[in-house]
Amino acid sequence: MSFSQSAEFQSFKSSLTRQRITIEDGSGEGVWTVYDTGPRTVRTPLIMIPPLGATPEIYFKQVLSLSGKGVRVLSVEGPVCWSEGRWCTSFRNLLYHFNIDKVHLFGAGLGGYLAQKFSEITFRNPMVISLILCNTFSDTASYSKGRMPSVYYMMPSFALRRQVLAEIPSVSNNGHIADSIDFMVEQVEKSERSTLASRLV
Repeated sequence: MSFSQSAEFQSFKSSLTRQRITIEDGSGEGVWTVYDTGPRTVRTPLIMIPPLGATPEIYFKQVLSLSGKGVRVLSVEGPVCWSEGRWCTSFRNLLYHFNIDKVHLFGAGLGGYLAQKFSEITFRNPMVISLILCNTFSDTASYSKGRMPSVYYMMPSFALRRQVLAEIPSVSNNGHIADSIDFMVEQVEKSERSTLASRLV
């Protein structure tokens, strides 16, 4: 059974409200998708940023487990942003929206890269208490593979999905890992073209 049909995932979807929050970032507006769980009185939550091609639901097991232990966790997905600077500005404004001064950031893949960039641009007025990085990288050159960023603006959805899926292992002998791969593929298949294109730039 796929993770998306599991009782645990259905519990996550039914017990948490998916918030869609419009944030101004100086260059326009962007819509963030946020799952916020745990005690709202905690002003230093753990914020989880998904990898390329994934949505905040990718962390459902961690969100359920940590919130059950009294940890405030926000699993977020940013708007379409064509630069890391714009993403960081929008993310800072999202924190202001929630009245959050300091954060612990967990990021995987592209999410880890963006967490590092946010930590870097806020070093004069530190907002990041700690960084937890998983399978991340320090730049996005590996995704551009010699292509001009403008190519991604024009690529059709199937080509963008194929490029993202090429980075995900296709097989595993471990049942849990195989289920995780299937769940990640489902996430990529649901992603909008503009979202994938902006993350590959």
